[in-house]
Amino acid sequence: MYRMGSLWFLPAALILLKAVTADRDPSVCMERPANGGPQIPALPNVFQAYVECNMVDLGYTVAVMEYYDGVRNRGAILSEAHGSTRTVVYDFPNDEAFVIIGSTCQTQKASDLSMSQLGLFGVNTGNGTAAHIYSVNQVFHFGPQVSLFYEGTAEVRGIPVQWWSTCQYLADLDVTFFGQYYFTLPGYQSAAYSLDDVRNPIPVRINVTGKTGSFPQRHINHLYEFSQFRADIDPGAAAFETPPHVYCGGRQETVPLPPVPEVFSFHSEVVTPNNRLIGNFKEWFDTADRVARYDTKPASGSAASSSDPISTVDDFATGLSYRIDRRTGGCVVSPVRNDTGFTDGLPVDPLHVRMTTAEEFFHFDNTSWAYVGEVDVGGLPCMRWIGLREDYPPNNPIQTTWEWSFAQPGWTSALPSSSDVTSQSFPVMLEVRGVHRKDFSFSYSFSMFSEFVDVSDFDIVSQCFTTAQKNRVQIIFPGQFPADLNVNWFRTALKKGVASAAQVESLRVTDIQIDRYGSQLVAEATLLDAARVAGDVLKPVAGVTMAEAFTNLRNSVQRGDLRFLVPIGHSDFNRVPVRASFVREVGVHSTVAEQVTYTKGSVRLVGGRTAGQLQLERTTGVWGGVCSSGWGAGSARVACRQLGYDGASQATYCVDEPVSPRAARTTPQSWLYGVQCAGTEESILACPNSGWRPAPCDGAGVVCIDTVVPATTPSASATDSSSPASPAAVSMATPPASTADTCDQAPSTTVTYSTGVLAGTAAAMLVLGGVIGNGVGFLVRRRMPELM
Repeated sequence: MYRMGSLWFLPAALILLKAVTADRDPSVCMERPANGGPQIPALPNVFQAYVECNMVDLGYTVAVMEYYDGVRNRGAILSEAHGSTRTVVYDFPNDEAFVIIGSTCQTQKASDLSMSQLGLFGVNTGNGTAAHIYSVNQVFHFGPQVSLFYEGTAEVRGIPVQWWSTCQYLADLDVTFFGQYYFTLPGYQSAAYSLDDVRNPIPVRINVTGKTGSFPQRHINHLYEFSQFRADIDPGAAAFETPPHVYCGGRQETVPLPPVPEVFSFHSEVVTPNNRLIGNFKEWFDTADRVARYDTKPASGSAASSSDPISTVDDFATGLSYRIDRRTGGCVVSPVRNDTGFTDGLPVDPLHVRMTTAEEFFHFDNTSWAYVGEVDVGGLPCMRWIGLREDYPPNNPIQTTWEWSFAQPGWTSALPSSSDVTSQSFPVMLEVRGVHRKDFSFSYSFSMFSEFVDVSDFDIVSQCFTTAQKNRVQIIFPGQFPADLNVNWFRTALKKGVASAAQVESLRVTDIQIDRYGSQLVAEATLLDAARVAGDVLKPVAGVTMAEAFTNLRNSVQRGDLRFLVPIGHSDFNRVPVRASFVREVGVHSTVAEQVTYTKGSVRLVGGRTAGQLQLERTTGVWGGVCSSGWGAGSARVACRQLGYDGASQATYCVDEPVSPRAARTTPQSWLYGVQCAGTEESILACPNSGWRPAPCDGAGVVCIDTVVPATTPSASATDSSSPASPAAVSMATPPASTADTCDQAPSTTVTYSTGVLAGTAAAMLVLGGVIGNGVGFLVRRRMPELM
């Protein structure tokens, strides 16, 4: 083994002198044998100290902050001289040294450094072993192999000290020097330690005088004053890491970048110091469905036409972008652009774009990244990587450093995840700085990062479609559902399943509603029509019409091949919907995109997505309810005809107030009593009645159908809800004609309808021969044979 090193406190000009073979210079000093005095104190294997290096012979001072970690085989020196600063970080386990001056950094092999470059932290190497930092004794040039003479006690800077001296000759440098070491007296209280500290005395001063033996001969006179010495590293691991925003080219990739999920969402705060601006935005990113959303609010005074909060949904399946003003509800549909400042899209050619990958979104591509080390970001321990880019900003590129901070493994966020696997890490901060332009900088602080994107987050695009461009559908799943079924996961899986069956992109399936009724789960969704705008991706998805999508979905349900998996614990939920359950809702729904107006005497259904309460418009914009007292089949036929259905009305029943929670906001303030229609009237208001009253009453209900089969007694198989769907008749129980006395009575008659005719209420749905509970309002179905 050979030793490579230097006397760390010698000036660089002296160290660089060529070494020659000579003998000790007696004019400097003579070696004296140890005199039996106290041993020089043992220094810790980990320490930090501030050293004022006074080069008396050269006429200048160097200020040094040094960090020594012999346990982890690393060191760092921060020095200031002649008005400039220099940092050297020694990473001996990876055989690297980083020399940083200002914003520039050079990476070198530690084992290849010259003696002057190694300085304080000499390196031991050889015999095929890894390089290792000098021991403490080697650093200070004393130890068992060095003869030290105890000089006694003295006072240095007012501090009582013990004093040792040595006379040494360094053959590799041809230097003879006389060294004097001053340590605090045992028991002296240092500012760095408490009264209870029993650590050894600490260095106070080292004085070195000497002479070089080579020509031209040089005299040495250096005085090193120690302060702030402590047996630990106050900055921790950060002391041995390269400074922030400094990129060291050629650095080894010791720790790979963390994997990033293909689906994620987060909130972010953006700070732009030069503009004194703090911005906030939210982002949802789903590469599986090729869709992204970002919400932002343009800053006041920016180039944006409005400062209203904006939601933008980019659909890369079709190449369309939906820009929604969340204050006014206005929507603009246009081709996706790649000049929005967000990173969800990249140009393929001058006319087309594509969605970025997750790695591209985080700028992990086309950049050489290096692991920096551990940092603290807002109290959260993080791992940091740095990269250098020369292509940003796109229109006026400069050299910029990009620093990603990810939470250390083991930290989790209390947010939903798309699986039971905990993320290895999640982003906490991104900092971008100009290398030579200090005025160019911005940072992103991330919060609420999740690997789960709720399907409802993209439902905002439904505001861009009118009522005529929407179709509400309903699917019923039989059987008991696990108590731990995650409804969010179910909705996500259902959306993907419905989109696949309808042969549309998932963005066209919105507003999913899940309701549990005993042994059934009722799922509703809205199908959107294809947008009438050409996208700008290379191969846009050919959008089928709403009618085609509806037919595709209906056929899939009736064939029994609409399937999707939802994880539940260690198993998957896999349930096939009732084949005859697929229905199309007919009703009026007002949306932000289209407000529907009525005239006096109009009839409407309110209170739910699949059903509602019968109401009449007394005057323009003022609606009232209809009481069940006196309500009969004739009145039901008039109501159905007013709603646009010519089929007969076989049965009616009443419901109790208050209406369902969904309809609470539409509860009438006045009620029409005693309506008794003969069945031939043009409208409900034309029928005999007892007038309007403010007192609430039981609301009237009606079932409108096109085909009626004479009542029969159902067979056991027809009423067995566990039996599979068959092309035969399906039974449905209905209450008798409603009166005040029979409103709450159980059904006593049975009417059989053609296969697939389903009727129910907002709180109850009839499925294959059974009424599930009792509820509010009614549901209208038309053209049932077409739906089978």
